[in-house]
Amino acid sequence: MNGILDLRRRMAGTTWAGMPLKSIELLDRTMLQHAIEQMAANGIQRCILVTEHPAALRKQYGGGHKWGCTIEYCSVDQITAKLSQLEDEPVLVGQAVTIPGLGQAGFELKGRSQPQLYMNAALLNDGLKSAFTGWAVSMPSMLLRHCFATEGAAGLLQEVLRDSNAAQVIPCPAISVTTPEALRTSIEMVLEGHFTDIVYHASEIRPGILAGEWPSVHADATCNGKAYIGAHVRIGRDVKLEGYVSIGSNCVVASGAEIRNTVVLPGTYIGSLARLDGDIAFAGKLIHGDGASIIVDDPRLIASTDIEPAHILSHFRRLLKQALQHSS
Repeated sequence: MNGILDLRRRMAGTTWAGMPLKSIELLDRTMLQHAIEQMAANGIQRCILVTEHPAALRKQYGGGHKWGCTIEYCSVDQITAKLSQLEDEPVLVGQAVTIPGLGQAGFELKGRSQPQLYMNAALLNDGLKSAFTGWAVSMPSMLLRHCFATEGAAGLLQEVLRDSNAAQVIPCPAISVTTPEALRTSIEMVLEGHFTDIVYHASEIRPGILAGEWPSVHADATCNGKAYIGAHVRIGRDVKLEGYVSIGSNCVVASGAEIRNTVVLPGTYIGSLARLDGDIAFAGKLIHGDGASIIVDDPRLIASTDIEPAHILSHFRRLLKQALQHSS
């Protein structure tokens, strides 16, 4: 049983934070890790990653044994040959930036012998459309029994495959990280238990706060809502967390900071003067809901956790000197 994930730059893209979408962490793992786990959990034994840089990805993710499957790496010019080898086997087709709720749609490849197809709107509109459509239509119609699509793509999929006489197109719920709003909405759905296909590892250390390994949360910090904090996160005195908040691994939130309906990506320092509401914070950047980003050159607000203390001290000395000159 086979799964294909399209990781090319045009499909997986770069984010508003300047990092690959597939590398964005949704709670405790990257989207690509979640996607691979989804495939393995639904009976995929062989996962094919279509990428422009197979060697680099192979170095990062290896052979897939960690997830109980075999990972193969395929360049774009090899995909047609790969598909020709899968004519009589079940296959699931998707992206690493959109995770379908396969279990919630009642989809499971385990024990199936006939071809199965999952595609989403982005794949149908771009990229590998012609290769996948030609492959699906060329299969014997009696073998293609079910097609699965994200809810917004079900009609489009039915249109593309109209000549294959597929018996049924079944819509799936899905979450994604394609926009800042999509990322925040996805985290809210997972924290509220509305998207049960995503499994994350955390324990409730106090009402409303779920934490990964080795958290440090000051007793005076408060949470009015639901918050996830990743491994090795430090939360200072009088920090206020409100609404749905996700703070990635290796982050520091300084005393007095206020965070509401915001996602803090791994390795970010949130300063004591920060007042975040509906944003994405990443190292020295702040990404608004419309995707626009600004660089924040002030460690009292947002910085990277790898900034040296000497640099922070130097920054404050410079600010103090400017204030004294201004007052005189």
